[in-house]
Amino acid sequence: MSRTAWRWVLIGVSFWVLGPLAMKLMSGVRAPDGGAEASLLLSESPLMALGACAVAFALAGAAGAAGSWAFGVRTGLFVAGLVLVWPAWEGGTVLGILRRTQSVGSLRTLGFEGVVVAVATVALGYVVARSGAGAGGRSEGVERPRRGFELADVVGPTVGLIVGAIGAAATARSEMAGQVIAAAFVAGLVGTLASVLFNSRVNPAVVLSGLAMLAFIGPASGAVIDGANAVRHVYDGTITPLARLTPLHWAAGLLLGVPVGASWASGLVKKV
Repeated sequence: MSRTAWRWVLIGVSFWVLGPLAMKLMSGVRAPDGGAEASLLLSESPLMALGACAVAFALAGAAGAAGSWAFGVRTGLFVAGLVLVWPAWEGGTVLGILRRTQSVGSLRTLGFEGVVVAVATVALGYVVARSGAGAGGRSEGVERPRRGFELADVVGPTVGLIVGAIGAAATARSEMAGQVIAAAFVAGLVGTLASVLFNSRVNPAVVLSGLAMLAFIGPASGAVIDGANAVRHVYDGTITPLARLTPLHWAAGLLLGVPVGASWASGLVKKV
């Protein structure tokens, strides 16, 4: 079987097998009233929810590591996103959570949850990047990290974070699952594009580490900007755009968007 065929097999298994399995694991995350509008820390059993999320990330990491080893970092990140997009799509939304709790404190809790998910996303990206030294690790034109620190290694991901936040804010027009995952995808795409164009040697996993901060910044921005009016704003559709995404939405969308942005940027850099 050809290399391209094996890549599609991995993509299919990640999306059609591991993704539904991750969603099944996360389906037990329920609100105290038994409803589906819950998140990891805003659920009936946060410890159980965190455990289920850890297993889902492990499945995504396994798929990502295999993809990175065989085909490169970009493929690894993308298939990891295909796994997590299932539980993200079926999970609670900010609209549903705030309607249930009627409290701006829920955004603060989502902010703390965002820190947990951001750390998990960074760890997943690290595993994928470290696994990219196999036979196909260099096949996608991803530069290996240089030895020694350079200012561009920090400025590039920072530029990506700012551009990604702007892209997500412009895209997140509602709290519907498809809309918010698309917003995170756009954040990953344009953020990585900007970062790689600024520093062509930056690894996509490094860019992901910076963009993962949006899992915290999003809910925190709603808690700070909307404040006590957050519940009213989520009803009338005027809540801060970045606050429309739950941390899991950010993780899944970024994992899908970052490798696409890296691919586009690689093509542009080669042309220049």
